[in-house]
Formats: sequence, C-alpha cells, structure tokens
Amino acid sequence: MKKISNIDISTIAILSASACIGRLALSAIPSVELFIPIIILSSAYFQGYYGILISIITVLTSNIFLGQGPWTLWQIVCCVLVSVFAHLIFFKKKYKITSLNLCLASLLLIFLVYSPIINLLSIIFYFPSVNKELITTYFLSSLPFDVLHSISCAAFVFMLNKPFKLIKDKFTNPTK
Repeated sequence: MKKISNIDISTIAILSASACIGRLALSAIPSVELFIPIIILSSAYFQGYYGILISIITVLTSNIFLGQGPWTLWQIVCCVLVSVFAHLIFFKKKYKITSLNLCLASLLLIFLVYSPIINLLSIIFYFPSVNKELITTYFLSSLPFDVLHSISCAAFVFMLNKPFKLIKDKFTNPTK
C-alpha cells in the first residue's frame, strides 16, 4: 500500500474543512449542499481514498453542529458510495473529466444513489410500519427536494471544476 504523504494529508484536511464549512453555511437552504460536489470532484481528480476520507470527516464534523443521530452512519455510507462511483467513473474508467461529464455524473449519482438510500432509511427510521403505499408517497413527496439537490450539486460541480483542476495540477506539478 502506498504511504500517504504530508501533501495528501494536508489536501484532504483542507478539502474536508471546505466541505464542512460549505455544508454548515448552506444548511438553512433545503437540499442545497456543497459537500457532495467536493466529494465527487475529489474522487474524480485524486485517489479514491480522498473522497472516502473527505466523506467520513465532513459528515462526522458537520453533524456535530447539525445533529448526530442514526442517520449519520447512513449519510457516511451514501457519501462513500457516491465517492466510489465517481472514482470508478472518472479515475479508473478514464472518462474524460469535463464540466459536462462531471455535471451529468453528479446529477445521476445524487438522484440514483444518494437520495434513494437516504429516503428509504428515513422511512425505516421514522415510520413504525412500512408498506408499498408509504414508500411510494414518501418518494413522490421527496421528489422536488431530490431534483433540487441533484441540480444544485451539478451547479456546484460546474463552478468548482476549474479550481479543482488547478489544485490537481498544483499538487501533481508542484514546481509550476
């Protein structure tokens, strides 16, 4: 296994702090979160463990302020899954990292991975008996929030793509 360098540790710490601050700053706006785009971009541009570590650190740290609960573990699981899929799509499969590809991937990852798992676990946590009608109603009522979450994530990915490219270039070629 590759030894994690000081540059890796400091980059993960800075990106985790940025993600946590972004999550806390936007917590008053429903379904608008800055931390998942940072996780997606970190997974696309850097090694896979970047996104995983940023997911864990960000959710644990920000939930200190937003509230810890049984959902914390599942938020971590969902963020790690998003991170792994983003890493597989862009880093392993070598799909070209363009703003359009990143935005489409973030839309799909939020809408097809993160939101369904969080919604299903919310149903399990908050309702004593689960049935098909409840699941259908819950998913339909959460649809506007999930769409907003996906769109806001894609918008943040679009805005942060260029700065992440600069960060990646700076750490891969430190003499520039």
